[in-house]
Amino acid sequence: MPFTYNLQEDIRFQQGLEIGVKRGVKLGKADGIKLGEERGIEKEQRSSIKKLLLKGFAIDQIVDLMGYERKLVLEVRSKLS
Repeated sequence: MPFTYNLQEDIRFQQGLEIGVKRGVKLGKADGIKLGEERGIEKEQRSSIKKLLLKGFAIDQIVDLMGYERKLVLEVRSKLS
């Protein structure tokens, strides 16, 4: 007579699964916070670049003074036009 065992009903399996889910949620939150911070920084940079461009600053001035990447400044300028 064969012996069958449902591993998913095992208490150790269930405990391991619970720990794994908790760790996954914790890592997901950390990744989400990091992504949100990065998006916030980029949004602020774009806003600053837009204001400077509208005030008449040249692209080279913005890159030199603010330290932003030229590509980002050009991208923001193209969306203003």
